[in-house]
Formats: sequence, C-alpha cells, structure tokens
Amino acid sequence: MKEGPTDIMVSNVNDSNHGFFVCAKIQNYKVPLLVDTGASVTIISHKFKEKLSSMEKLHIKPVKLNLVTATGDRRPFLGKCWVDLSLGNQMLRHEVLIANIEQNGILGLDFMTRHAIE
Repeated sequence: MKEGPTDIMVSNVNDSNHGFFVCAKIQNYKVPLLVDTGASVTIISHKFKEKLSSMEKLHIKPVKLNLVTATGDRRPFLGKCWVDLSLGNQMLRHEVLIANIEQNGILGLDFMTRHAIE
C-alpha cells in the first residue's frame, strides 16, 4: 500500500516583511533565516538550494511531506539534505527540508530543540 505525503505545519511562509531574522551561514554562504517557533522543521527555499548546488554537490533525498501554512494551504516539500549551518561562531550539522517559500530559509523548532537553542 502506497502512503501519501505527511503534512508538516509551518506558520509563516508568505510574509517576508515581518518576523525575527538571524544572520546565518549555510555551507559558508551568508543567509538571513526567519526564526519561526511555529515551524516544526527547518526549511531552505528551492531558490537558495539552487545557489548552494551551483557551488557544491548537495545530496538531495526525496520526501513524501507537505508543508501546511497557518491558513491551511498545502505545498509539497521538494526534498531534504544535510547542511552545515553556522550561527555566530558555532557550526552545526542539520537536516533541512526544501520548499518553494519566499524567504531564503526558516529556522524551525527542530533546529532549536536539537541544538539546545534558547
């Protein structure tokens, strides 16, 4: 029996003018990330993933997951990959999902929990 995609709730994927952003580096490339405790996962945009892919090989794995916004809109995630994500002077390895979102990336609750960010 083939399973359908699993839904993952993300609260703020369309409003690029508001929110709390942190300056981070992903694969040594500077990028502002939206901090969203309402997002259960960390996401990079497909557009940003294309920039990263032009510089180095990323190992993208397929996923059967949907991004669900606070308004109930659904879009499929396009894959997942492991990246080196730096905040300040600390570099952390983390798996991110890839989606068509306006922001370059969203730092989700999974990152904060896994790496004990308070």
